[in-house]
Amino acid sequence: MRLMDKADLLFIVRHDDGLVENLSYSIFDTDSIIKSFRQKFSFDEGLKLIDVDVENEKYLLLTGAAKVVSPSNGRVTATVYAAIILNDNFSIVNTIKEKTDSFAVCLFFDKKIISSTAKVDSKESKIAKETALRA
Repeated sequence: MRLMDKADLLFIVRHDDGLVENLSYSIFDTDSIIKSFRQKFSFDEGLKLIDVDVENEKYLLLTGAAKVVSPSNGRVTATVYAAIILNDNFSIVNTIKEKTDSFAVCLFFDKKIISSTAKVDSKESKIAKETALRA
C-alpha cells in the first residue's frame, strides 16, 4: 500500500508564499487537522507517526512528505504532504490481521483503542483494553 493512494490528508505547501492547497477528500475536518499537523510536523522524508488535537479530539496520523522540484531550475518549490488517519481505520487493522494471521488486531493511542478488528465489548476487546491500561 502506497501512502499517497490511501491518503486522508493530501496538501501542498508552496515555498515562495507559504500558501497551503488542501487536496484532501475525507469525512474529517481536514482544514483543522492540517493546521494542527503543520504546527508539529517539519519536513522529513520517510514515514512518521504524528498525533494532533482538534477540538478535544485526538488523531494519530501516519504521515509522509515529498519535495516538489522545479525542472527548470532544480529548486524546491513546494512540499507535498500526505497522511492516513489511523483512528477508525478498519482497512489497516484488517490488512494487518490478514497478513499476520492474527486472531485480533487493535491500534492504541493514549491508552485507548482507536481502531480494532475486535467487536466492541468482545472478549478480545476487553483483553486489549486491560493490556493497554497496564502499559
